[in-house]
Amino acid sequence: MAEIDPICGMTVTVKEGTPSFDWEGTTTYFCCVSCRNKFEAKTTGKPLPPSPGIQFGGGLAAAMKKSVPSGAYFCPMCPEVSSPVPAACPTCGMALESTDSDSDSSGELKEMSSRFWVSLLFTLPLFLFAMAPMIPGFDFRGPFTGKTGSILQWILATPVLFCCGWPFLVRGVASIKTGAYNMFTLI
Repeated sequence: MAEIDPICGMTVTVKEGTPSFDWEGTTTYFCCVSCRNKFEAKTTGKPLPPSPGIQFGGGLAAAMKKSVPSGAYFCPMCPEVSSPVPAACPTCGMALESTDSDSDSSGELKEMSSRFWVSLLFTLPLFLFAMAPMIPGFDFRGPFTGKTGSILQWILATPVLFCCGWPFLVRGVASIKTGAYNMFTLI
């Protein structure tokens, strides 16, 4: 039987040991205890417990016994990883989540959103410049052809790669150093 986790939207295969929560006569299943605790905190108004005891439905971390203290950060994908400060998981590269239900966990989202908008400012002119010759009657490059055009494209692409894409590059290098290859290695 498969259910959808209402917190993260993952498909959960229900079997013995799958985290669940009974609320208003219905049983809801979750991918991990962290999502279950978040759901319970939202529905009952109780704060998250200091020890999330992270376990995944597939049994990936069913044997985990480590407790994460309140105010600490943990990786929802790698239960053995915790940190007293917000950071990226050294194994999978994902941002660590706070155990506190009232903490603002959208810091990375805000940072990435601002990086996206900055990169868009550089990417749109770069795209138009590079694709202009392919649109009949729209080639506006003028004196920016040949080597000058290449330099202009380099100037537009460099901030996108190194300023806006920096977190991806840092996490990719970290994954190569640790040998824990992940999506950031591919990027």
